[in-house]
Amino acid sequence: MPCAAVPATENAHGEPCAITVYRPDRVGGTVVGADGNPLAGAELAIILGTDEKRVEVDKSGRFDTKDIMCGEYLFRVGLDYGHRTDNQPEIDLPVSVKEGERLDNATLTYPHAAGTAQAAGEPQENKPGEMVWISGRVVDTEGKPVRAYVLGRSPVGGGRVEANTDENGGFRMELLKGPPDSLLRLGVCAGGYVEQAVACPGTASGHLDFTLEKAPEAVFKVLDDATGKPVREYVLNLERVAQDEVWRGSFPGRNTKVRAEDGVFRRTLSPGDWKVRVTVPGYLPASTVQRVLPDRENLVSMRLKKEGGIRGVVRDTGGRPVAGAEVKISPDPTHQNGLSAKTDNKGRFSFARVGSGRTTLEVFHELYSKTAPVVEVKQGKTAKVKITLNKPGSIAGRVTVAGKPVCDASVGFMQNGMGGARTDTQGRYTIDAVDTGEQVLSVSVPESPDFPHGRRLKRKVKIEPEKTTTYDVAFEPGECRLEGESRLFGAPAWGAVFLSVTTKAGDRESFVLRGREDGSFSFTGLPAGRAVASCLVEKRKSSGHEFVLSKDQPARQIFDIVPGVTISGKVTGFEMTEFIRVFLLYGTVGRKELDAEPLPLMDPRRIGPGLIRQDGTFQIKNVQPGPVTLAVCTHIPNRMHTGYVVNASTLTPIMVGSEPISGIVLSALPEAPK
Repeated sequence: MPCAAVPATENAHGEPCAITVYRPDRVGGTVVGADGNPLAGAELAIILGTDEKRVEVDKSGRFDTKDIMCGEYLFRVGLDYGHRTDNQPEIDLPVSVKEGERLDNATLTYPHAAGTAQAAGEPQENKPGEMVWISGRVVDTEGKPVRAYVLGRSPVGGGRVEANTDENGGFRMELLKGPPDSLLRLGVCAGGYVEQAVACPGTASGHLDFTLEKAPEAVFKVLDDATGKPVREYVLNLERVAQDEVWRGSFPGRNTKVRAEDGVFRRTLSPGDWKVRVTVPGYLPASTVQRVLPDRENLVSMRLKKEGGIRGVVRDTGGRPVAGAEVKISPDPTHQNGLSAKTDNKGRFSFARVGSGRTTLEVFHELYSKTAPVVEVKQGKTAKVKITLNKPGSIAGRVTVAGKPVCDASVGFMQNGMGGARTDTQGRYTIDAVDTGEQVLSVSVPESPDFPHGRRLKRKVKIEPEKTTTYDVAFEPGECRLEGESRLFGAPAWGAVFLSVTTKAGDRESFVLRGREDGSFSFTGLPAGRAVASCLVEKRKSSGHEFVLSKDQPARQIFDIVPGVTISGKVTGFEMTEFIRVFLLYGTVGRKELDAEPLPLMDPRRIGPGLIRQDGTFQIKNVQPGPVTLAVCTHIPNRMHTGYVVNASTLTPIMVGSEPISGIVLSALPEAPK
């Protein structure tokens, strides 16, 4: 005997309730409002004891659910949470499902809202919080219907509705109605065509037609980097760099298994920038950003490098294996996430899937000095390396000014994880557990009558293992003066002066000096030597001024910042990660200067680091006229050396005038830091 639902006499609100079981295990019906019209967007839950089952109510108020057996139920009816008010609570309708005949009428009445009256085939405007209808047709440029996927996003709560066109290209969908002046978004896509996206008022129903254009073709050629022969089988991942908001979360990168007997794979792609990634067992993954242009064949050529490896052993100076040492491959454009391994009881470690070229390893152990050997890895080969760890050393000395001890001077090392100390009343300092080899010692003297702006310098010091290196730092009195004025667009303006002085002794001292409110400045107590200075006014930096500081006469500089121009371009040859930056330095910077100091981070001429977009493009604004140098740098976080390494082959000198500069291309293969 089939089961049937017998209507309860009345519900808690005195309203009649009817429900129908039209199959032995299914229950269906219609939810209507107080006016008897279907209540679109209603919520329905069927409750039996402590069990609750949510049931979808469609656009016509219809619901249909399985697995309803005979028993006593509560049908809880309400409006969507985002649309109901305090005066529109959920209600519970008691329903008894018993054996009986099949009934065709099934109605649940919700007394706290009106339904939607709609003439057949005529979409109408709806009341706030209800639904709108969007219908339309999708055709190609010849007027032929297109089988397409249609996605709609409501302005209310980010809801999305999907639909597919019929054989005539037609579609129809229902979305939540938005508040006044809101917009709903529709997107249409089909294989071989350029997708489209539009925005239309979110408060009224309507009709939209789409005409899709043929998409351009992309030709993929994947080659073995060593032999130049085509790679015939690979996994291709494609993802749009930027797309209309309507497609948000809809088209993540999709993997396609490619088998190209002739080494060529073709497929259509919509115009724009695409992230392309290719993976093949035995090769390192390769990725790039490709711009697909309309009305042409777009060639995407990629070269894959075979996986290399590194295998090595870590020992101390006595030849004994060092267990538990951490060996890292620094993050860089090739190993963007870094690799790490621990040595075993015999001091051994290994890395797989390492790119070819010069690779810097960093080796750490709490009882030994850090070291950073460079390993040459060849394609498809495993490089072998032997690493020796030294015991750390220490350094001690005095800091004096004109022969007098300096108390509370700061002495330390620039490298991460290195120690530091402050001088005592005799100007003495001691730093233990210092890594061996050539290190950069930084010394800062606090402000005093002799040094109104303090003093700071850096010096290279060689640290011997298990020995104390004695190193004294003697500052000569500052007897030079710098004065001048900072201007913005010709008018006096307050600014901060960045000053770098190279003394006769070869020390490089850096200062950040604050001018007066009227734009003038006068700084005393500065060391003699060759100086470079720039001025920062309201986030705009002047070009670098080069001059000489001498005690014989004050140096005078006028920093007049003009509107400046924008320099834009693209970086290629690097995987676009958060570790890649573009630097700009005023003047011409050569390889020799970078070899002396990997990157002059405190150089007053520097602007940057500038971020690079995912598609490789960059833009630097407010660049002042004159010669400048651009370069690509790699940010190496938590490494022993400087935080940025310049790819010297990308050094690009340009002359800046009064017009914007575009189309600059900075291209090179990543270099391993020395």
